[in-house]
Amino acid sequence: MFSVLVPTDYTPKTLQALELAAGLVKEKGGVIHLLHVIDNGPELQQEVVVSAREALFEYTRHHQVELGVTIIPHIVSGYIFTSIGDMASRLGVELIIMGVHGVHGIQFIIGSFAVRVILGSVVPVLLISGDTPSQQFRNIVLPYDTEARMEFLLESTIAFARRHNSTIHLYAVLSQLSFFSKRRVRNRIKKAVKLIRKSGLNCQSVIMEGDAQNLSSGVLQYAGSINAELIALTMQNQNGSSEYLVGKTASQLVEQSKIPLYIVNPLKR
Repeated sequence: MFSVLVPTDYTPKTLQALELAAGLVKEKGGVIHLLHVIDNGPELQQEVVVSAREALFEYTRHHQVELGVTIIPHIVSGYIFTSIGDMASRLGVELIIMGVHGVHGIQFIIGSFAVRVILGSVVPVLLISGDTPSQQFRNIVLPYDTEARMEFLLESTIAFARRHNSTIHLYAVLSQLSFFSKRRVRNRIKKAVKLIRKSGLNCQSVIMEGDAQNLSSGVLQYAGSINAELIALTMQNQNGSSEYLVGKTASQLVEQSKIPLYIVNPLKR
């Protein structure tokens, strides 16, 4: 059964995540796992846990009726970002949907805590930072990062797009690359297009010769021009390290994008 995990702190932004999740599970007859994490401080008292559980259950009952979907509440004590990934793994959900809260939320999302959410998750994380997002994912922009491993992102994006009959738009900027590097990247993009089309999806590729330093702004401009509902990103390997971090392009998109971001973790393949 299709299922998603939505962490909640009862703010309007996390309600947007819940509403988006409801649209997805309605279409597929699935369920939403709603998670509230209590900070596991040294002075955590049982009455706090009981009160939080009652509040979550009441919130769940209200929105289950309002949204017309099955919502299963979960409450755990721990550290919020690591607990989200742990619960996603335990429940075996297909997607985590999270809201981003203004400047402070952005700082958390691109900081070490959010990296732990994504690195600790066996499923992709969908981040919402703009207005109420569309529940249709007809157009997905996939920026082709020449410095990142793209195989897992491509595989995961194809799987997501097939569920929504989406068109995938590959977007690449090749300036500052040597002639032979450009040819190599173009060949990789051709193979990616072929793989996407072989899966039964429509695919378009856009290769620019502009300033690669402004990849994020180019992605956002292009995504806006085609009314994209989603931008797909991967974690980025830094300088051959075995550690994956949110790269520069990804962090800039999190700061700037009003379009939902779909982020996958290649280490969890």
